Amino acid sequence: MEITKDWKAIQIDSSYLELRRLESGLVNIRANNPIDLQKGLGFVHAHDRIMQMLVTRIVGRGELTKYFLDTEEGYAVDLLVRKLGFRRDILQDLHVLTPEVLQWTQAYCDGVNAYLKKEGLPFLCKLFKVKSDPWTVADTLLIMKTLSYIGIAQQQERIERLIIHAIRDGVSFDKLKHLFKLNEIDQERIALIKKLKVALPYFDNQMRFQPFQSAMSNNWVLAPEKTASGAPYMCVDPHLQVNRLPSSWYEVAGQWGEGNYQIGITLPGFPGWIMGKTSHLSASFTYGMIDTVDFFIEEIKSGKYKRGEDWIPLTVREERVTRKNKGKIPHYFFESAAGVIERENPESPLIEDGFYLSLAWAQFRQGPAANLNALMHLWSCKTVDEAQMYLWAMTLPCNWVIADHEGNIGLQQSGRVPKRKTSGLLPLPAWEEENLWQGFYMGTDLVTEINPTRGFCLSANDNKNKPDFPPFTTIHLPDYRYRRLFKLFSQNKHFTIEEMRTIQNDCYSIQAEELMDQLKAYLPATRPGKILKEWDYCYHKHSQGAFLFEVVYKALLKAVFSPIFGKSVWETYGPGHAFFSFNFGNFDQVLLSDDRAWFGDQKKTLFRSTIRKSLLRYTIGHIPTWGESNSFYMNYLLFDGRLPKFFGFDAGPIQLNGNRATVDTFQIFKEGKRRFVTSASYRFITDMGRHAVYTALAGGVSEKKRSPHYTSDIPLWKEGNCKQTLFDPFTNTFTSGPPLKKHNIP
Repeated sequence: MEITKDWKAIQIDSSYLELRRLESGLVNIRANNPIDLQKGLGFVHAHDRIMQMLVTRIVGRGELTKYFLDTEEGYAVDLLVRKLGFRRDILQDLHVLTPEVLQWTQAYCDGVNAYLKKEGLPFLCKLFKVKSDPWTVADTLLIMKTLSYIGIAQQQERIERLIIHAIRDGVSFDKLKHLFKLNEIDQERIALIKKLKVALPYFDNQMRFQPFQSAMSNNWVLAPEKTASGAPYMCVDPHLQVNRLPSSWYEVAGQWGEGNYQIGITLPGFPGWIMGKTSHLSASFTYGMIDTVDFFIEEIKSGKYKRGEDWIPLTVREERVTRKNKGKIPHYFFESAAGVIERENPESPLIEDGFYLSLAWAQFRQGPAANLNALMHLWSCKTVDEAQMYLWAMTLPCNWVIADHEGNIGLQQSGRVPKRKTSGLLPLPAWEEENLWQGFYMGTDLVTEINPTRGFCLSANDNKNKPDFPPFTTIHLPDYRYRRLFKLFSQNKHFTIEEMRTIQNDCYSIQAEELMDQLKAYLPATRPGKILKEWDYCYHKHSQGAFLFEVVYKALLKAVFSPIFGKSVWETYGPGHAFFSFNFGNFDQVLLSDDRAWFGDQKKTLFRSTIRKSLLRYTIGHIPTWGESNSFYMNYLLFDGRLPKFFGFDAGPIQLNGNRATVDTFQIFKEGKRRFVTSASYRFITDMGRHAVYTALAGGVSEKKRSPHYTSDIPLWKEGNCKQTLFDPFTNTFTSGPPLKKHNIP
């Protein structure tokens, strides 16, 4: 069946629903109650995104190489998922769901299965021989568990793994200590790290597959006294991977009864709304950067691990991984009480004696039931303080901003934060039990704000550590975006809703401004040198200054850090890698310093020589613009650009504004042969005084290439604009309205 602009009645079990598609492509679901609404959501997810749902389920089951290409990349992802035991945790977690949440989630599954029963699998599913198993509550929990780790918590693991390898490779202890603020590093720990049987090299195939590659986002709420309408504004732009179709998110509008509605983004395969607005509340989140991952050092003898003076048998879990080209292969994962043991060959049923790393994750051996419980209740809240209490229980590391119809605004941190002895960036001996996690902090220990006197709450993946607590965040993004937004919102004025759109598209770089304050003295008197001196620090796609600054910046980073880490490691983990996006503030601090430990007395000479050489090739001839040098295509998820463009699966070429340190963040990474582009995957703006939202999706709502809604939002999205969707409480209907107008930066 097709969902058209006219209402269409459907029956799922004993429930009657109505569906129609707005002019913008959003599906409008009309139901009698919130449970029936979930049936409708499951149905439309399957209608528009069934392939995406099934692929995500395959990833969560560790079966990529069973159904798709049997590559080392896919095998690495399967191994990661099997190693962390996601499916085992889910089966245990089913018993934790409350009856009402179980009913709510089952209603969603009923909707998915009603579609599958009626329409069957699409052609591509049949082509890849994907099973049409009924969708279950366990599948939904599995998706949330998988996406909680891959590309999110995994980034913290990657950084800690890099530090361990750097120590083993003989990188200067003093420089590592300075770069990562490793106050606990000492010779005894270094000696122990060098004894480890370390698995996996720097370059790790797992990271080439990341549904949520990079997690830079902004969100804010303005209090009534800061807005032109006298009601709170809420804005969010989650910056995730955008060079894939369909979008990670699915935008939808739902309503039930009289005047009850919800609109925003959902996640195919998962019930309820992730971010958005109801008739009473708006809520959104950014990645909270909380450190939920640690390594510990385990001493193992005869299949046992040491605790104090005792030796305890390791738990062994067998997982059978099916590969297209090799058949079913048994794998054996050993676990201590601290976590899963890292080892080189998981196909061996035996483990040698020695020192190993164990990987601990705050959600290891725990399912995501707490997150499902919190999300279901969140959207029934009517006030900010009520919503904050439900978010306390959420285990996902997030910074939420919330606004309500009564005029309140707030910020709430969420996450399961371990109580650890040190920063956690370096592994501690697990046999000394005081080194292990001593439980977890309560939700009430996390950052909470409500109606602050400054008139706004703001999050940009910045440092939210509390003064009287140990650091919950050990690696956080630099505060360039946060400072830019804080400065803008601190103006003594009333902001318009049009200015919210403009601020979301702001591409002024404080990072570039601060670095250029030093670098201007070393610029040559050439054409590129003149362009850089006159640059306005904005990463507009037509800017030559932005392009030249990046040439200089990357050359300086290479000159300073490549000799420290080694050429091959720096080429893998430098500015073209997702790892760098989480750490670039640390590297900037070195460039901005006059620390003789890094430069001796040669900084001026090194900087002048490096800058001159990096700009030499652009003295004569064409100087690209920022957009020209960073053009990309949005590729269909399954084929990843392997099909000719005339097949119509891919969209582009596309040029965007922004870079790593601008509010409108835009970056391109390379992992092996893959390119990952991160930018605003969704834009959302609302005025709590109106029943309207302004949004744009990085793609369209449908995954079907022939659908007019496959790429329908891209023209608005790439220009930084938003469509308007309104709810009329008198007629109880959604309609599409005109997009927001442009406005200059205030």
